[in-house]
Order: sequence, then structure tokens, then C-alpha cells
Amino acid sequence: MASGLPRRRPVQDPFDDVRLARDAAAGDAAAFRGIVERYHRMVYGICHRRVDDPERAMELTQEVFLRVHCGLPGFQGECSLGAWIARIAIHRCQDEWRSAARRLRRLLRPIEAALALPMPEPTPDLRLVARQRDELVHRLIGELPKALREPFLLRHEGNLEYAEIAAVLSLREGAVRMRVCRARECLLRRLAEEDGG
Repeated sequence: MASGLPRRRPVQDPFDDVRLARDAAAGDAAAFRGIVERYHRMVYGICHRRVDDPERAMELTQEVFLRVHCGLPGFQGECSLGAWIARIAIHRCQDEWRSAARRLRRLLRPIEAALALPMPEPTPDLRLVARQRDELVHRLIGELPKALREPFLLRHEGNLEYAEIAAVLSLREGAVRMRVCRARECLLRRLAEEDGG
């Protein structure tokens, strides 16, 4: 009898992920296939949202899984397998954006030269303050407990939706929202302490 409630995805067993990663790193093709089947949709979604081209997103997805395959022997389990794979996908997409931005800058150089628009440079003092602030924020994020740090980074660095983070970390969506909110509060409180102290 249907209850009318949406069906929840079954939570993945983190021990199963660890076993899959260990077996795939040892050369078990079936284990690696299991990893691809489990995380393909997530990786494709990350790539597609960033490049907005289904064919390029599929190419990037394949590249991500190639990197996953090569990196599995170094996977230590310091985070969940899904979070580790999501980070690889995010970094590969960031590389893609940087490469596209470089190509665009090369194309725009002649136009900028023709217009001769001066680009204001920040002063050395402003660059130093910005770099110090970035270092502080990076350090404070690193000091967050793992349970808060992972969802926070996937949300703010990876731009994943809460439902996607929940799937990656095998958590309920409400738990992800709460952890991201607690991480923000903790960071804001620590920034205020650093600014005041």
C-alpha cells in the first residue's frame, strides 16, 4: 500500500565503499565497475552543471574516473569515497574553467589592446590583506570538525546541492543542511574572534 511519502534512497554502507576502494586499488575490475556504477550519476551531474554541454560533461566524467582509478592506491579513507570522488570531479571542472578562461583571455588580448583600457592594479597593501584573509579562512575551515568540514566544502567549494551532498556523504538532506549551517556559524564566530583578538 503506497503511503504517499517519497521513497528515500537507501543509505550506502561506508564499509562497502572502503572495501570497493581497497579491492579496486588492488586491481579488481568488478570493484572498480561498482564504484563507477555507484558514483557515475553524481560525477556526471557535477560536470554537466559546470560545463553545460552534455558531450563535454561525459568526456569530463570519463576523465574523472580515470583519475579516480589512478588515485585509488593513495585513497586513505580520511573522507568518504563519495566525497573524495566529488572533489576530484570539482577539481577537474575547475581545471576546465581555468583552461577556457586562458583561451578567452588570449582571444580578448587584441581587443583589450585596441581599446587600451587601463586595468587598475590593487596596491601591495590590499593584496597582502586579501592573501592573509584567504589564509586565515583556509586555516579555519581546516580546523572545522570533519563532520562539518566535508559538507561545507562540498556546498561552498563544490557548489553541490544539498541532496547531492546527502547522497555523497550518505546522510539525510536535513542533516547536511544543519551541518553546513553549523559550519558557517562556527566560521563566522572564529573570524569575529580573530578580528577582535
